[in-house]
Amino acid sequence: RTLDLNESAGVTLRLWGQMLTPQALTRLFGGELWRSLGLNGGQWGVLVIGVVLMVVVSRLTPRLGEGTPSLYDRIAARPYLCALLLALGAVAVVVLGAYGPGYRAADFIYGGF
Repeated sequence: RTLDLNESAGVTLRLWGQMLTPQALTRLFGGELWRSLGLNGGQWGVLVIGVVLMVVVSRLTPRLGEGTPSLYDRIAARPYLCALLLALGAVAVVVLGAYGPGYRAADFIYGGF
């Protein structure tokens, strides 16, 4: 795509070379980029757990074999459990998401009245 956006292949290669300088690689792998995201330890933990779960599910799904229900079918077979988990997740977002910097109980209780 960058070849389409630039005037020539030489300009594209020069831009790619600027991205691969030692200073740029130090910013990427030295931690400056990750610190600039503004995530605290708990948020990093949720991110890592989510990525690990996605990798595990993606690795397990193809290995189920022929005739074995897919992950979607297994989840669909338990609609009450899924509904309960979704409801608990919604309650957790409402309860836990209300607190944080700048939180005032009156704003949550009165809801703008």
